[in-house]
Amino acid sequence: MSEPECQEWQCRVYLMALDVEKAAVLLHRSDDHTYTLPQFTAEGGMWEATAAAIQEQIRANFQIEGQVLYRAVYEEDEAICRAEAVIVLETHAPQSVAGKWLARHTLADVTLTEPKYCSLLERILGELETGQVPAVRPPWARPGWQREAAAWMTAELNQRGWTPTGLPELVRSWSLSYVMRMEASTSDSAEKVYSAETQWFYFKTSLDLPLFVNEAVVTKELAALFPGHIPCPTAVEAENNWMVLEDFGTMIGHEAPLEDRLQILEQYGAMQVKSAELTEQLIALGCIDRRLVWMARQIEPLITHPETAKALTVEEAVQLRRLVQPLRRMCRKLADFAIPDALIHGDLHGGNVAGKSGQTEPLLFFDWTDSAVSHPFFDMLLIYIEKETAEREQMRDVYLAHWLDYEPMERLLESWRLAEVLASVYHAVSYLYIVEGVEDWGKKEMDWALPYWFRKILGYGEFIHEH
Repeated sequence: MSEPECQEWQCRVYLMALDVEKAAVLLHRSDDHTYTLPQFTAEGGMWEATAAAIQEQIRANFQIEGQVLYRAVYEEDEAICRAEAVIVLETHAPQSVAGKWLARHTLADVTLTEPKYCSLLERILGELETGQVPAVRPPWARPGWQREAAAWMTAELNQRGWTPTGLPELVRSWSLSYVMRMEASTSDSAEKVYSAETQWFYFKTSLDLPLFVNEAVVTKELAALFPGHIPCPTAVEAENNWMVLEDFGTMIGHEAPLEDRLQILEQYGAMQVKSAELTEQLIALGCIDRRLVWMARQIEPLITHPETAKALTVEEAVQLRRLVQPLRRMCRKLADFAIPDALIHGDLHGGNVAGKSGQTEPLLFFDWTDSAVSHPFFDMLLIYIEKETAEREQMRDVYLAHWLDYEPMERLLESWRLAEVLASVYHAVSYLYIVEGVEDWGKKEMDWALPYWFRKILGYGEFIHEH
């Protein structure tokens, strides 16, 4: 659907508020003696709504305090610009919430006005009763986890002389990662003069997936190798992949002007060149080995995977299968160039970079969940997606200048064209591993990804066959 056709989205939000201790759900009784889930209408679609924003809306509509565990359902109808979502909430102090709390065994005695959600409700209450949930469910989507994580963060800050000044605030929670923050202060009264500093600290953890690193550990190690460019965690709990980070300050942002994007490429390119001498060390510290030999082996499993067939039409799937051998040959051809393997961020864009525009201080690159060692050009989506030809070419040339010690510009441009195609394969592989490792509601959050990358590859079809 084109953008002008659907401007005013609305989303009907149903709330499954849980009393975890009693394994019960909150229902409201209607005048006709039926029961309904608490619900409200949110303006705009919720495809980009953060868990933090949803919690605020729940608080505003129902005066319920709680922790959003996950979005169990999300469906859109583009024809009428409407969406529907089901939010699962761990309720704080359920005894203070007005309404009827019902356990699973009592559901058969009531009529729910949303019968299509009966089976979902029974399953969720069954999980509470038994304590058994799918193995792939993120820890932060399980009751009680947030309190444990917040207690650890508080203890770590206390050990370093910081005292939280309020409750933890949810920043982002979805199928792949969880971020919360706390404001904390410190004081020095050694000379009987009270002075205080207040700042925000951020907690982050991410899902355990085959192509995800232990970000807490890897970030700490990378910060030692590239000081000033990668944030050094204030605290790390390696077993759970938990870390606390200081506030980064101003983000460069997704819609950064050209001068800022050029600054990213200048500094990141220099860091990648330095990393080319450290590849074995990077792999040893936890970065995933995704070099071209590995990538060539991933192409056939990617293209023949059942998830691939779901993402494409029958005709598109047939066309994609014809590219298996040509793409493998492209990997071998790219490997013939003298460009070394290097550190890969995996999701490099202005939203994962902090710093001040036009300043000489180093930019700070964060969010290293996808960090790996592979062909450095695979990290250049920032350039590949640029629509303005002149800007794209300027960004490309600034970046490629870092690699002139390895190949002349003519050869760099030739390898660049191959890498641009294979970068789509690289990211398709990433998302396939993600989709395999998340629940259905997590798959829904990323249902755009595989079709997008496969169609990018198909768009290069003629070039792939020629090269």
